[in-house]
Amino acid sequence: MWDGEEEEEDNKKPKQITPPKPLIVKDREDEVDDGKKKVTIFFGTQTGTAEGFAKVAKVVDEILTEQGAKRLVPVGLGDDDQCIEDDFTAWRESVWPELDQLLRDDNDTTTVSTPYTAAVLEYRVVFYDPANAPVKDKNWNNANGHTVYDAQHPCRSNVAVRKELHTPASNHSCIHLEFDITGTGLSYETGDHVGVYCENLDEVVDEALRLLGLCPDTYFSVHTDKEDGTSLCYSIASKFDV
Repeated sequence: MWDGEEEEEDNKKPKQITPPKPLIVKDREDEVDDGKKKVTIFFGTQTGTAEGFAKVAKVVDEILTEQGAKRLVPVGLGDDDQCIEDDFTAWRESVWPELDQLLRDDNDTTTVSTPYTAAVLEYRVVFYDPANAPVKDKNWNNANGHTVYDAQHPCRSNVAVRKELHTPASNHSCIHLEFDITGTGLSYETGDHVGVYCENLDEVVDEALRLLGLCPDTYFSVHTDKEDGTSLCYSIASKFDV
C-alpha cells in the first residue's frame, strides 16, 4: 500500500526519462541475396507543437541510413494540429514516382510507367425525368430512405446556431453548433454524440457536373447489386450528394 501523502510527494518529483534502447539491425543467418528489392515505407505523425515532433520516425530514418539504406524521399511527417490528410497526400505524391522507378522491370524497354490499379465498386445508375422523379417528398430528412437513423443512415438537418468559442487572438478554433431537428422524430440528450458530414463546395459540384455532362436538376438513383442480381434495399443517396 502507498501512503497518500507520500504518493502525492512522489508525483511532484520530475520523472526520469529513460533513453530508448539502441536499435540494432542484424542479418538473419539464413537470409540470402535473392536479388529482390526491399522497400521500407513509414509516415510519422504527432502534434506539431509537441516536444520531439515525430521523433520515432526521425530516429528510425537515421538508423536506417547508418545501416546503409537508401532514402528515396524525405521522411513523411504529419502534423495533427494541422490537416494531416494534406500532409500525407503531398508526401504520397512524392513517393509514387520513386517507387515507379524502383519497381520497374529492368528488361522493360517501354517508357510507360508501371500501372497502378485500384478496385472500384461498380454501381448501376438509374436516371429519372424530373417531372416523374420518384421523389414525391423533397424533404432532405428522408434522404436516406429510412425511418431509423444511425451512423450508416444519417439524418440531414440544417445548422441553426454557429458560434466560434475562441477569440480572434487565439490560433485555435472550437465551434459550437446547434442543429434544427424539427420534424425528424429525433431528440437530443446531454451526452449524445453528433457527427457532421460536410457538403461539397459549389465550385466542386459545378466541376463534377461539367465533367459528367449533367445538369444541376438531374434526378438519379444509384444501386449496387447482389450476386443474385437483386438490388440492395438501402439508399446510398447521401454518399452521392452533388
